[in-house]
Amino acid sequence: MTRQVILTTARLITSAQEAIVGERLGIQRGAVEPLFVDEDGTVCAIGAALPHFGLRDILQAGHKRSNWLDLTRAGYFTYDTLDTVEAFSSLQLGYDTCFCDGSLDTQAAENFCCKLLSLDHRHPPLFQAWAELFERDQSS
Repeated sequence: MTRQVILTTARLITSAQEAIVGERLGIQRGAVEPLFVDEDGTVCAIGAALPHFGLRDILQAGHKRSNWLDLTRAGYFTYDTLDTVEAFSSLQLGYDTCFCDGSLDTQAAENFCCKLLSLDHRHPPLFQAWAELFERDQSS
């Protein structure tokens, strides 16, 4: 394994936004399951924050279906503060929610991307606000 990357909340936000603009998220390219990284180069919102060598190592180890906590425990990356842990959890749940009943929910994916693009990395959501940010809209 290569060196461990320390992720920050600001990096998570900006990397996810750049991935959305570059259409690199799996949910933008027809993914059928929520993978951290896929062989075609698509990533989840958290995976977008990792450098190429980290994604390569995850793929080579067969961990593409792992979640952020398992990958942190395996030493691929770590976090700077507990606020970043909240961001990890919210981004993972928000991304995974885009897959409903074994298929991609395109409306949920679009909403997820729009909410991510609306964030300001200089003023990230407060701890409690992360949980509410990507709650699934139950009104539909």
